[in-house]
Amino acid sequence: MQGVLFKPAKWKEQASVYMGLPPPETRKSVNQHIIIKGIIRGKVDLHANNLLNSHYATGGGTSLNHNTILGNVEVGLHDAGVPFKSTGSTNGQGTKNTFRRQLPENPSGSSLEKTNKIIPDLVIRASHLSGSNGVDCDLDGANHIVDFKTLQGLSHYDNTSTIPGATLEKRQKAVNKEYHDRTRKLDSELHGSQQDQRGPIESELNEYGHRGRVLAPVIGRYGGASSDLSLILDLVAREMARKHTAFYNIGFSEAKALFRQKLARKWGHAIARGWATLLLDRLRDFVVVPSSAGGNSSFELHSQSMEERATLDRYHHFHGHSGMCA
Repeated sequence: MQGVLFKPAKWKEQASVYMGLPPPETRKSVNQHIIIKGIIRGKVDLHANNLLNSHYATGGGTSLNHNTILGNVEVGLHDAGVPFKSTGSTNGQGTKNTFRRQLPENPSGSSLEKTNKIIPDLVIRASHLSGSNGVDCDLDGANHIVDFKTLQGLSHYDNTSTIPGATLEKRQKAVNKEYHDRTRKLDSELHGSQQDQRGPIESELNEYGHRGRVLAPVIGRYGGASSDLSLILDLVAREMARKHTAFYNIGFSEAKALFRQKLARKWGHAIARGWATLLLDRLRDFVVVPSSAGGNSSFELHSQSMEERATLDRYHHFHGHSGMCA
């Protein structure tokens, strides 16, 4: 996939995880100690659950994985001409002040700290959008708060549901409830709102989405994503098709299908590569396994990472930056 390159090690890791097999590099490290800041934090298990789900892990790998996926979506929205605000914006269009006007005058530091739990990753401005060529999107006609989540612990998948993606959908639904519960609690603490009253912060939240629903795309460790990511993808593909058909002689439905496929591949590859990167980085940083040559796999993984970056640099030197790189 152009713009999302895999080295063999990452490809093997994620292909194995996607098929439910133990990752190859993890198999070499089973029962080795996970050492974080000089302290043993368990042992590597066959499917790397202890390593991926460690609360003690440092280095920002989880945030990097989250932000890589978010960045790909932002590029898609930008290319499609869909207005949005994001946490990374530096031009005054960030999401940090989404609920700032609903806080008391001269709020204390503790009040501001509490509102950090309701800072969305994105605010998509789709209130002005409507169907094109008779093709509507579920996100039309409203501005949407979006909060991405990554799901990496195996415990989340411990259920008996036979519905594909049920674990991701369950987490997606929970995020919406968490946002509404937090705004009610903040209204009670900051404005003295009673339990049966709707305070200013919750009222502002209900101005977004359809009936106040928060979009919560959930990205699972097996490469899957919840339905809210598909809703955003559908909106982006529709708007890209709208722009494309203004200049090229192609049917609208065909153009939209083309962009849906292109985005699904690009975002899907970025998701897969993000998880593989997180796993290999944690093996390199927190697990030392003697190799048959007398060295250790941590150095080998670091060398692979350096080689991959060099390969990516060479690729863009000759091909240009035509796409978002994970």
